[in-house]
Amino acid sequence: MRTYEVGGRTAAVHVEVPAGPTDAPDVVLVHGAGFDHNVFRFQTRFFAGRGHRVFAPDLPGHGVSDGPASSTIPEMADWLDGALEELDVRDPVVLGHSMGSFIALAHTARHPEKVSRLVLFATTDRMRVHPELLSSAEAGEQHAIDLMVGWMHSGNHRFGGHRSAGSWSAGLSRRIIERNLDVLGTDLAACNAYDPAEAAAEIRTKTMVLVGSDDRMTTANGGFRLCALIEGCRTVVVPGGGHAALYEQSRVVNSAIRQFIAASDADLPM
Repeated sequence: MRTYEVGGRTAAVHVEVPAGPTDAPDVVLVHGAGFDHNVFRFQTRFFAGRGHRVFAPDLPGHGVSDGPASSTIPEMADWLDGALEELDVRDPVVLGHSMGSFIALAHTARHPEKVSRLVLFATTDRMRVHPELLSSAEAGEQHAIDLMVGWMHSGNHRFGGHRSAGSWSAGLSRRIIERNLDVLGTDLAACNAYDPAEAAAEIRTKTMVLVGSDDRMTTANGGFRLCALIEGCRTVVVPGGGHAALYEQSRVVNSAIRQFIAASDADLPM
């Protein structure tokens, strides 16, 4: 982890760099509610190994970044802009997961010249948070973690069976959320309050929406609806993917993102 000063607070950023000089665009990864950079454990090394500098920051109050946590999506987008300035990224591809997709969307709408391509994963046109989850998270209860993990994972992913030996997807989610439980309620309230429609209408950046066909938190239909609001947006479905397909089906997800980054502008008409 490296530390930077962003908005008068210390920000922790996981940085991966390629072995030699490269012309590949930087990749910036923005995590979701109650998470931190660890959610991208299968993306950082993958993209660094293919010539990209990769930056995965802990949002304020998350991971080992100084708090307090920001309470609205626009505030988080402003913080992200400050972080990108401090990191001196090059024409980045910005990927946001869940709440991070709203942050990336809001930031790109405000600063289109600062983002080369936009990837929104596990996203939707409105992120209505279940009242039971929201109230439990705001109270800092363990029950909120149980609900999150239960809805994020399904089938064998709850018990094991990951391609990487020693990896248990549901256990990874639980450990990360436990570390960030004190900000989970703030995050979920921000998601619940945010309407991405206005920002989506402003986007002219090449955009891909990734949806999991079996996502129970942000449904595939919600992702399609958001993509329809963005000019030239394309949607890619991860078959059998849930809300945590970033690490449950990392090979499929990484391949889709890599193809999107490598595609020429002519192949991605607006």
